[in-house]
Amino acid sequence: RHWVPLFRRHHVDMVLSGHQHNYQRGARDGTVFVIAGGAGAELDRQRVEDHSMYRVTHIGHHHVVLDIDAAAVQLRCYAPNGRTLIDELRLERNILRKYNGNEK
Repeated sequence: RHWVPLFRRHHVDMVLSGHQHNYQRGARDGTVFVIAGGAGAELDRQRVEDHSMYRVTHIGHHHVVLDIDAAAVQLRCYAPNGRTLIDELRLERNILRKYNGNEK
């Protein structure tokens, strides 16, 4: 309620946060939201509130790898073994340019 209008106004591509002890990914108003919080503590199996925007939810320990280069931003979520891919997302550079108002 408070942050999303700011993210929209400033063309924020992705918000990466913790808080919940699980993994969730969704989007609202052009911003991708990722909660990555399953690195070792006891997992949150209950949702505090259902925001109905999350398309991927994983209740299990995990870690996230974020690669940023000139072509894209790529996020991968892995199980603790480092091999089992739980989720991935790639934001291409042309999408980032559009969001940032640099459509050259």
